[in-house]
Amino acid sequence: MSAESLLVTESLTKRFGGRCVVDGVSLEVNRGDVFGFLGPNGAGKSTTMRMILGLVRASSGTIRVAGIDVGRDRRAALAKVGAVVEGPAFYDHLSGWENLEIFTALGGGATRARMEEALEIVGLRGREGDPVDVYSTGMRQRLGIAQALLPHPEIILLDEPGNGLDPRGSLEIRALIRQLSTDHGLTIFLSSHLLHEVEQLCDRVAILDRGHLLYQGSVAGLLTRASYLRVVVESPAAAGRFLEGFEGVQVLYEETGSLTLRLSGVDPAWVNARLVEKGFRVQELRQVRESLENIFLRLTGGEREAAA
Repeated sequence: MSAESLLVTESLTKRFGGRCVVDGVSLEVNRGDVFGFLGPNGAGKSTTMRMILGLVRASSGTIRVAGIDVGRDRRAALAKVGAVVEGPAFYDHLSGWENLEIFTALGGGATRARMEEALEIVGLRGREGDPVDVYSTGMRQRLGIAQALLPHPEIILLDEPGNGLDPRGSLEIRALIRQLSTDHGLTIFLSSHLLHEVEQLCDRVAILDRGHLLYQGSVAGLLTRASYLRVVVESPAAAGRFLEGFEGVQVLYEETGSLTLRLSGVDPAWVNARLVEKGFRVQELRQVRESLENIFLRLTGGEREAAA
């Protein structure tokens, strides 16, 4: 664990009867990260988040927040954590302000000034007196984040923050998450199935599938691991059959007028030279990268590989 680590899990495991839903997951979230936690339904994401929050007891492994072991001193560790898990739940007939008063009474108290500040941060000042049943889905999500901000946390856990939002609401939540990170210095740990959102927001990601950690690292590092070459060429089918004979060249897709290749230790200029020597007329060579969505689907077995 480095000095910059804020949230660390080591060999975190959870079994329900004979079924292992989280299997030896070791995560490291650094201060200032916007950290994406990805995985298909049933991967173990929600169970992992509940263990981090002390809502579910781990079968084995450890969780530390700012160096404090959650298992040994849950209150001190979780004092540094705010969370919105499985959608914020409110008393719909009460106002936003009255809901915050209830939450802060249950959570150890917050000053009126802090409540006003939290509402200002999430953009709900002026609407706190309205009953929650007139709030849009996006406003309810922002009120949940305001509640999570009340104890001055160092890290906020957000479970599917864009779930159920229209495009405008998604844009507002993304802007708020960036603001929490850049303007308020908070570390964000967010679970999401909206991969384009994660690609835009997150510095680092972890991908979980069937309880196993498949990848952990930077988004940029994940995206640049797979680089592809799109070749616009006459007679792409024949060109593809020709190129498949060379080591280090794999034809991923044949489309009208073009090929998409995966190269391993082969330079694009070399590919161009071989095609020209063979008499193929090459009109364009362009390197493309695999999208986060395609990488995710490939790693979790969701689809066959696709070029971005």
